[in-house]
Amino acid sequence: MKFLPKNDEEIGFELAPMIDIVFQLLIFFMCASSFFVAESLLNVNLPTSVGVQKKPAIAVDVLINVLSDGTVLMNEKKYDSSKSRDLPELKGILLSLSESFEDQPVIISGDWNTRHERIVDVLNVCAAANIKSVSFLIPEKTISRMRSK
Repeated sequence: MKFLPKNDEEIGFELAPMIDIVFQLLIFFMCASSFFVAESLLNVNLPTSVGVQKKPAIAVDVLINVLSDGTVLMNEKKYDSSKSRDLPELKGILLSLSESFEDQPVIISGDWNTRHERIVDVLNVCAAANIKSVSFLIPEKTISRMRSK
């Protein structure tokens, strides 16, 4: 029987492959744990058996036009005088709308020569009437006038 010659060299422990494996495991667990954290932060509202909730109703589109002479029109109807800063008639109607329809939106449009002070008066009335959704509309004449400059 033939035996292999005996080597007196001591078998060494290779450190480089061990470091590679440790880094690969470290990267794997970092990636896996980050997905777990992201899933735990998701806020999911599961449906209940209470029933169907109705969407809040909106009465009509409320468009408030402020003319250059200070006249305030709501849906083509004139309210208050052009000198009135408090606009009590408009405030009363907007207040009744906001009480009946919680999320009633209001759109404000002003002429090209309307004073900003009058727009602020209308905004103050909207705030006093608890209107939370206010938007501004730019008339087509204004847009074409701005483009021509």
